[in-house]
Amino acid sequence: MTRSRVIKIAIAVAASLGVVAYLFVHTVHVSYGYMVKCEFSALPSNDSEIRRWLRVQPGVVAHTVVTFRTNSTLKLRFIMSQDLSRRPPFPKLDEQCQLLGYKRSSAGFRDCLGPEREETWYPDYDPQD
Repeated sequence: MTRSRVIKIAIAVAASLGVVAYLFVHTVHVSYGYMVKCEFSALPSNDSEIRRWLRVQPGVVAHTVVTFRTNSTLKLRFIMSQDLSRRPPFPKLDEQCQLLGYKRSSAGFRDCLGPEREETWYPDYDPQD
């Protein structure tokens, strides 16, 4: 076998592997669980609007959306179905909270995982909203 033929075969194999990898990353969906929190200086009287908005965002599994408040901290828990490149993207929670009347006092939403993580959540859950 000539050297040019080996190079052509290697390029074809590499291109095929690239296509397979691309298809794998963009067609395999995984459920990712998110628990995020943010501190606010002012909050609406309830969180039904943010729950409603979050439930209709691309990739969000609607029945998994849960909110919880402790003093001025809003915590959200939900599951998203995303491909391996994390598409659809994470919802723009900071922007939507601002539109709904939440006045942020911290840097924005951050992951709840870590030493201060709440093991038990008592959600503000209303199946009607």
